[in-house]
Amino acid sequence: MGKRGNSEGTIYQDAAGRWRGSLTIEVEHGEDGKTRQRRKYFRGATRAEISDKLKKALRDQQTGTLVIDERSTV
Repeated sequence: MGKRGNSEGTIYQDAAGRWRGSLTIEVEHGEDGKTRQRRKYFRGATRAEISDKLKKALRDQQTGTLVIDERSTV
C-alpha cells in the first residue's frame, strides 16, 4: 500500500501490535500566533478496519457531520 497524502490521516501499529489511526480535524490559529491542531484517534484490530474508519471520518468531515469527541458526560 502506498504512502498516504496530506489530510488523509495516519495509520500505524503500536508496540503491542494493535492498529491505530489518527486524523487532523481542526487547526486553530491563536491570538498568540501559535497553531494548535485537534486530532481524532481510532483503534482497531486490523489495518483495513482503521482505513475504513478514516475514510468514514474524512467523508463526515467533508459533509460537516464529523463528531469531534465521542465521549459524553452526564
